[in-house]
Amino acid sequence: MFNIKYELLDSELNRLRETTDLKEFELDVNEVVGQFQLSVNDRVEGFVDKDIPYEGEFVSEWIYLLNESIQCLDEEGFVSISAPDSNNIRYELELNSEGLIVKKIRALPKQILEHICIEPVEQAEFFWKEIVSAKAFSHAVLEVTEQFLTQVEKANPFLLELEILLRLKQSFLKSKDIVLTA
Repeated sequence: MFNIKYELLDSELNRLRETTDLKEFELDVNEVVGQFQLSVNDRVEGFVDKDIPYEGEFVSEWIYLLNESIQCLDEEGFVSISAPDSNNIRYELELNSEGLIVKKIRALPKQILEHICIEPVEQAEFFWKEIVSAKAFSHAVLEVTEQFLTQVEKANPFLLELEILLRLKQSFLKSKDIVLTA
């Protein structure tokens, strides 16, 4: 099982609704923030609880990285993505005959890494490994992406012209054409 949840709290939705200047938005936080949670089988990373006033996750970045992961898995069979705004935490995803292997690791601190790498990184710490269906992974990513873009558009359609959201939409369109199997 692979599941993704996110929550944009009222304060963030209000910020999105009140945004009239894209340049100002891009100079400020330049992210849509909220709560974000990944569930990989019984492993739950992050949380979503509207009653807890925490909105420190870069939701738009998480969703973008997951869309890019679909494309890397299709092309390379492997991808390592950084958990946005974390201390070298990475999720490595690899297609094999068993399915999609998902690992959570901490990369060595001295490495200079891109947010997305197509080769394994040197580990300082290993947390866990799970196997899920690649189809379930891609379905969850595409479903949450569509939900997120629709929610942002309802809050303020003007925001879909933000560079971060244009980048996400473009990645989403590419990912929709990919069928991952395993």
